[in-house]
Amino acid sequence: MTHETAQPDAVWHGLLTLLSASLLACSGSQDAQSNDEALTEAAAIPPGTYVLHDGDSGRLSLLVLLDDLTSYREEPSTPQCADADCEPFGLFELYSWGRLEGFDYLRFYEDDGTFKESYAFTVEGDGLRLRKSKTHDWFEMVRAPEAWCENEDYCQQQAAPNAPECGSGAAWSCEHYTCKSKCE
Repeated sequence: MTHETAQPDAVWHGLLTLLSASLLACSGSQDAQSNDEALTEAAAIPPGTYVLHDGDSGRLSLLVLLDDLTSYREEPSTPQCADADCEPFGLFELYSWGRLEGFDYLRFYEDDGTFKESYAFTVEGDGLRLRKSKTHDWFEMVRAPEAWCENEDYCQQQAAPNAPECGSGAAWSCEHYTCKSKCE
């Protein structure tokens, strides 16, 4: 009798082990959590200004990715400027991206290279789907119709959507944290 009852216990143990491993894989527990984990080449993230998709809730409300691998981001709880002359409240950081265990990750770093956090991502059309590591909730960000800037260099480094179409005399200005094109 003990042999017959031991066999179902072994089967249940095997099923629970398999189920636990599956749940861990789906939950993102294998997420890129440190700078020590080597990432391989992943889908390229187009530089630009991304905003939270209408009706979506996410951990980021604004994400600006520049060609020089610097970024600016705001969370929904980030205080907003009451007037156009105030300093931005978001985070200026370095970023990188890569692939680990079948997922693409966007990693953020302090200026000194210290790892801060990562997000799994997929590039979808002109937007991004993101999920903060160790969480389950994906959110969508779309390319903003106007690029965010702190200065004119930001406009050039993100292929701003409202690029000047006036030939060699094209220039940018940064007015109230928005890239504006101008022809000289």
